[in-house]
Amino acid sequence: MTHPPLSPVDEQFTRDPFNTVKRYREQTPIMFNEALGCWMVFGYGLMKEALASPLMTNSPGAQGTEEQRAAFHQRCPNLGWVASRMTLDPEAHRARRRLINSAFSPAAIARQERQIAEVINVLCAPLLNGGIVDFATEISTWIPYQVVTNLMGVEHDSVARFREAALGWAHAYGVNNTPEQMAYYDQQTGILIEELRRMCADRQQAPKADLITDFIRAADEQRVPIDDIIITLCGLIATGSTATKHAIDLCVHSLLTHRDQLQLLRSERSLINNAVNELLRFRTPPKFVNRYALEDTEFGGQAVKKGDLLLLCSAAAEGDPAHFDHPETLDIRRDVSSALTFGHGPHYCVGTHMARTEIRFVLEFLLDRLPADIAVLTDRVTFNANNPLTFEIASLPIDTRC
Repeated sequence: MTHPPLSPVDEQFTRDPFNTVKRYREQTPIMFNEALGCWMVFGYGLMKEALASPLMTNSPGAQGTEEQRAAFHQRCPNLGWVASRMTLDPEAHRARRRLINSAFSPAAIARQERQIAEVINVLCAPLLNGGIVDFATEISTWIPYQVVTNLMGVEHDSVARFREAALGWAHAYGVNNTPEQMAYYDQQTGILIEELRRMCADRQQAPKADLITDFIRAADEQRVPIDDIIITLCGLIATGSTATKHAIDLCVHSLLTHRDQLQLLRSERSLINNAVNELLRFRTPPKFVNRYALEDTEFGGQAVKKGDLLLLCSAAAEGDPAHFDHPETLDIRRDVSSALTFGHGPHYCVGTHMARTEIRFVLEFLLDRLPADIAVLTDRVTFNANNPLTFEIASLPIDTRC
């Protein structure tokens, strides 16, 4: 049986992704969606292959024909500048990874974790007042941007401007953005680049205990240009903003609505890190991960052309029974070391540790400081199906009066 093309904004897909994508995965691992003008990829094996492929990139500047790409760089010079520096040859990519590994030293990670804990404790404090709190609109919406601005040492009078620019940059990677939206996102990306450049120059003159100084020191040791730091920080901002907010909501919702797993985690707190990973697999935040073909290639038995967009369906991969036993079951003891939540291969997400740490501290706050019978008001939970790339909880009321 042939099913109609999957819509990224399908309500059923948003509410029940595993069952919705099952029929597509069983029908074919890759299909062309005429309505969207792109390929859709279903299944763990092909998604892992695409993520590791040197013939694919996540840069929107690689989409379309040569003429379309040139037009993109002309219309969106700031996004084009970033895109041109994100697609690297293998040696340049390894050099950038060395920069990241050097910046995230054990001492830096310990400091960052303290800063993240402080943000979580402050922003989650309203949960201690009792009553019903909408976690998605009152708590989690502020966490990632506060974490990013704190870690990077953004000055107080620049926070609002920095957040707006970071949000614009992050949204530029959406599907089917209008020309007007892309113009605005390009403008905000330019502002973000200049803010980061200014902050890098400041830290060279007056180092601080923050992430930008960590990168400046690592870059000095490895003789890496400032532009590479800016591109790397842009990557951290893109992955550590709205995507992390939605990930926090989904993890909180899944844990509090699976009481057996909540109780297991309460009794075996050593499972906390694995619980975070399994929660991220169970309701993986991205609906789709973007990849653009860098040249004509054969993929999954199909002829993919240079510039083609491939939407890799995360739920189809993380819910693939060929790779995970009983994937529809939340099991915080499960071995999820092979999950693709944060990517795979050379383009493994640079913000992985930051996102996991934020989620872990939120869950620990709930476990340590709130009543054992805290509950989600499931009949009042709403999802935003209109977000084409990310599973988004619009409203997540939690009753803390129990």
